[in-house]
Amino acid sequence: MATPQIDYDAQLHGFLLRQFVQVIKDTARNREERVGMQMEFESFILSWGARILPVLQRAVAFESSARDIPQLVGWFVDFVSPLGEEWLREVNVNRVAVFWPGLPHSRERRTLLELIAKAEWVANQDRAAQYSEIVRLFRDAQPDPNEELTDQAGEIAATLFRLAKCARLTEAMYQASITRYSLRVLSFCFKTPGALALNDEQAARVMQLFGNLTTEQRRLFEQLLLLTTDV
Repeated sequence: MATPQIDYDAQLHGFLLRQFVQVIKDTARNREERVGMQMEFESFILSWGARILPVLQRAVAFESSARDIPQLVGWFVDFVSPLGEEWLREVNVNRVAVFWPGLPHSRERRTLLELIAKAEWVANQDRAAQYSEIVRLFRDAQPDPNEELTDQAGEIAATLFRLAKCARLTEAMYQASITRYSLRVLSFCFKTPGALALNDEQAARVMQLFGNLTTEQRRLFEQLLLLTTDV
């Protein structure tokens, strides 16, 4: 039987990264000092460009699997989520999705879901929305989408709503936007397995969860939620 290959680089980088995060989150230290250290370190990472992100992901994944350290994952998510498309293309959504259930704070979980959605959209636009890691997380939390939403499923739906609810959106922008992708993912969360699309009743239920929408938003959202899965 072959001996499992040990990723020594990931172990070393993970250990050093954990030490860094513990320092910048240590409230016993001077705040200005902690912020200065964080800015210096993050600037160093950015100076290497997006190709360093897989190295960072492996380190976070290894260290978080070995120990319960949500602070490390929280830092990683906050750092990566606002970055541009070049960086988002390097995000391994399968790897980062496993962090979601272990994050203790709702803000961090929302940011992680937004990161997954943006990374998937950048990689595939909305052609593979049915295979989104967010759909899997939703179904894990909500096996029957027709029942009352669990807290976790409600949090996932609310995050997708937030991504979708742009203030102003023209038809052209809508056809190639994170808004469209978020709604496509949302439709697959609530769709009955095997069905081609949401039925009118399911779509109406989802629309009720959105709350206040402009007339144009409501028209576009309803239109997309009722699309078949092969569109």
